[in-house]
Amino acid sequence: MSTKYWIRQLRSSPQLIDRLRALRHLQECQDQPGVHTALCLTAVDTPQAPLRSALMTVLKDNPRAEAYFLGVARGEGPAHIRKWALLNLSTLGYRRAREVVLKSLEDSDSGVCQAAASHVSLYTDEEARQAFIHYFQTQRAVYLKDVGNRLGRRFARWLQKIRPIRLAPDAGTLDKVRQADG
Repeated sequence: MSTKYWIRQLRSSPQLIDRLRALRHLQECQDQPGVHTALCLTAVDTPQAPLRSALMTVLKDNPRAEAYFLGVARGEGPAHIRKWALLNLSTLGYRRAREVVLKSLEDSDSGVCQAAASHVSLYTDEEARQAFIHYFQTQRAVYLKDVGNRLGRRFARWLQKIRPIRLAPDAGTLDKVRQADG
C-alpha cells in the first residue's frame, strides 16, 4: 500500500487501531516531507490519547518535530492546537522552546496557559521561575477552577457517592453532627 494511503488512514480513519497501524507503517519513512507533516499535524489535533502517545514515541528524536511544534505554538491558530503543541514540546522534553513557553503563560486562553505552566518546569533560571510565579499569582482562580472542573467531570460518579455532612443548628462538634444524623 502506498504512503498516501497510510497518511489518509492516519489522518481520517475513525478507528484507533487503523490509525495506529498506519503510524507503524509511516514511522519508517517519517523523513519524507508529507509523512512528517502528517505525523506532526496528527499529534496536535487528535483527540485520541493513545495515538498521541504513540506519535510522541515516534517523533521524540526528530528535530524537525520540535521546529514544527514551536511554529504551531507561536502561531495564531486555534487555542486547542497551540495547547497540544506546547504539551507535545513538554512531553518530548524540548528545552529550546523557552521563549514560546514564557510568552504562552500570558495567552488569552487558559488551556494554553496551563500547557505552558506544565512546560515551564523544564527551566531552572530565575526569569522562568518568576514568570511561573507571576502566572500562578494572577491566574490562580482560573487555574483552580479549570482543575476543579476537570476533576469534577472525571470523578463525578465518585463525588455523587459522598454523602454531605449536615450540620445541626446547634451542633458544634462532629459528635453532635453524628448524633443529629443518627
